[in-house]
Amino acid sequence: MLHFFPRILLVIAAVILPVASVPASGVAVLELFTSEGCSSCPPADRVLSLVIAKGDPGVMAVSWHVDYWNRLGWIDPYSRKEISSRQEDVCRSLQSPQLYTPQAVVNGRVHFVGSDLDRTRSAIAEAAANTPAYRVNLTVGNRNKKSVTASWKLDRTSDVLQDGRGLRLDVILTEDHLVTEVKSGDNSGRTLTHDAVLRYLTTLTGPAANSGEAVVPFPDGFRAENGKVLVIARAAKSLEVLGAARVSLAPPDVKSDSDGEGKLVRQVQDDPLPGQPRGGSATTRSR
Repeated sequence: MLHFFPRILLVIAAVILPVASVPASGVAVLELFTSEGCSSCPPADRVLSLVIAKGDPGVMAVSWHVDYWNRLGWIDPYSRKEISSRQEDVCRSLQSPQLYTPQAVVNGRVHFVGSDLDRTRSAIAEAAANTPAYRVNLTVGNRNKKSVTASWKLDRTSDVLQDGRGLRLDVILTEDHLVTEVKSGDNSGRTLTHDAVLRYLTTLTGPAANSGEAVVPFPDGFRAENGKVLVIARAAKSLEVLGAARVSLAPPDVKSDSDGEGKLVRQVQDDPLPGQPRGGSATTRSR
């Protein structure tokens, strides 16, 4: 169902883990602006899970939960005002005439309705076919019950932003397999499952964006076995993705792929969403 409003804001192991570096050929970062208060969003959340379940090493995902649909009667526990502000920045950069949820963005270059499975696949394939401006080398260590330390180094693969000016770096903690029983609002009575939910973010600029380290704290209730640390290099103004890497926090006994990243335990069938048109639908609000 598509809702329109006057335009204001868019609804949308204490062990050292191995270095993760994504091959210089092929990086696709899928970002989804979503909300538990948006009736159009659950199919898009499932599309994101399909992408993660496929396990492509150069494909990464972040689920950003906006807060502006909280006014409809359900407070999304993963929502933040800062995420809503970030979506405004993204839409401004992409010259989007509207803000909406679910909004999918791939490599900061294209956006579309996040429940459109075919469009998601094609955008990821197109992004992964290009060589990123930076190869990101990421190590996560010093893990304890409260935090891990992420260390990174960026190696240029092209002449883009040669001296690092105009570069920003997002250090992100995500969590998979989050389940919410929604008690009110547009999704009342539904049990929603989320993957790649943003749980922590810090953004760096200047020399620290090229090489450095940061302590990544675990929020209350965080289950590290379902967590990942991502480092995403972006152009400061356009927010275009210039390189990215991730490391799973899953323990060694969890199934892992060739670069040591944890697989999803929950199986998600790679087929069209039951009852959901491939084109998807969105909920919009003006800003």
